[in-house]
Amino acid sequence: MFAGWSHGVFTKKWKPLFGKESWIIAGGLIIAIFLGLLFTKLQVDEYADTTLKVSDGIFGGIFYVATGFHGVHVLIGSVFLLVILLRYLKGLLTIEIGYVGFDCAVWYWHFVDAIWIGLYCIIYLWGS
Repeated sequence: MFAGWSHGVFTKKWKPLFGKESWIIAGGLIIAIFLGLLFTKLQVDEYADTTLKVSDGIFGGIFYVATGFHGVHVLIGSVFLLVILLRYLKGLLTIEIGYVGFDCAVWYWHFVDAIWIGLYCIIYLWGS
């Protein structure tokens, strides 16, 4: 959500690191990166606290494979957004240069979000 928000401001009101729009662009990316890393920390905490093991039948195996792959993709997406943020702050991201990378990062992040909604419904709601 926040990555898409900053992307929308970037495409409509881009200004090179000056003005309110720049704070919205950088702030949205920072919030999205923070939430991705927070999600990763919560997932690690969940793995440490759960009594479920991979060897606990099909559900245990599916739980760890599905949430583990999703967690890895969240980390990749966080790094992707961090690179976009650093490029923006250094002035290397403009409407003419680097715009495709910002598009790809936001679309990737939305895809990871959509997958999480499905995983949450299947594993946490239906599985319990």
